[in-house]
Amino acid sequence: MGDTSCVFWVLALPRFTISSNYVLQEMLRKMNITEVFTNRADLSGITGKPELKVSKAIHKAYLNVHENGTEAAATTVFESVPYSVPPEVKINHPFLMVTVHEKTSTILFIGKVKNPNET
Repeated sequence: MGDTSCVFWVLALPRFTISSNYVLQEMLRKMNITEVFTNRADLSGITGKPELKVSKAIHKAYLNVHENGTEAAATTVFESVPYSVPPEVKINHPFLMVTVHEKTSTILFIGKVKNPNET
């Protein structure tokens, strides 16, 4: 990400939860990943047994944002404590959110909140 500086804000953000399930077979087929779903697939390197077959590929994501921090996939919690009094920003309209792993710049979650005033 190059030379960047951190700016901290106090966000007035409503609590929200986003969860989704995606069946990945069609997307994987478009990426030409097809053999894994057939009887020709050799997945014995995973278990040592040739009987392993893939019938479905499903991605599940869960994100819960609340006053104490963020829960992702119901197992990881990220909390932040400001070091000084930052400016306050109130989010009371639709918004996009992105959670990025700071060290690798990897996007962990992307979401869209259409009505932040809905609980």
